[in-house]
Amino acid sequence: MEAAHRFFSLGDRETDWTGFLDREARVTGTLEVPGAFRLEGALRGRIVSRRALVLGEVADVEGEIDAERAVIYGRFRGTLRASEQVEIHARASVSGDLYTPCLILEPGGRFDGHCYLQAPGAQADPVLVPIRSTATEGPPKD
Repeated sequence: MEAAHRFFSLGDRETDWTGFLDREARVTGTLEVPGAFRLEGALRGRIVSRRALVLGEVADVEGEIDAERAVIYGRFRGTLRASEQVEIHARASVSGDLYTPCLILEPGGRFDGHCYLQAPGAQADPVLVPIRSTATEGPPKD
């Protein structure tokens, strides 16, 4: 594995990748990272990233996330604040409160909670968008 300044593509832009925790890692407490970070293990507590945070397919996080961008492939329960966007990919599971100007929910991704859509850089007066998405529910009943 290359040094901490290795570049990876995160969607539409290059990102300075600064860390990684493998699937065997278990963390309790606060994790603060200065750049893009990928978590494959379990965390109970708080994650703060000034760039992109990726929760991998086997990640299991419960607590709070503060990031510029959150990309979720695994499982998250709690409060997530992203100043740019949140991506919930197919087979990901998210429950809790999201605060972001942009939410991307792929088909097959699950979200149960509240999404507060905010203007970029805004801290107050979000728009509440209640969402409940589960694969077992049928069409809405009249």
